[in-house]
Amino acid sequence: MELDKTSHIFKPAIHFSDIVTVYHFDTQLKQIIFNAILQIEITVRSKMIRYFSENHNPFWFADEALSEDAECFQSNIAHIHREIKRSQEDFITEHFAKYDTPEFPPAWKTLEVLTLRQEEPLWQ
Repeated sequence: MELDKTSHIFKPAIHFSDIVTVYHFDTQLKQIIFNAILQIEITVRSKMIRYFSENHNPFWFADEALSEDAECFQSNIAHIHREIKRSQEDFITEHFAKYDTPEFPPAWKTLEVLTLRQEEPLWQ
């Protein structure tokens, strides 16, 4: 749409309404993509929790024997601990109001408050 990207001069046939249309399209496209990524994250998280909970136990994420890397495991547990402590979700606070042990709620509660970002090693 620009003739010159340095001076930001638009091509003669471009109108402000064209720019607004592209902006709205871009906004809608981002929303569609974000919603799709969100659904993928929910599906992956749900399937992971179900698989490991059925094949091990509801606290599999805290079982160091299931990890191949002790350092990575300790980093993951520290991350989980921070996220649980930080969480203000009702289901987390209600869980700890009712239960003292084990240290973490079961996977379907604990992993709900975690992000699946790669700022720390996860699940190696």
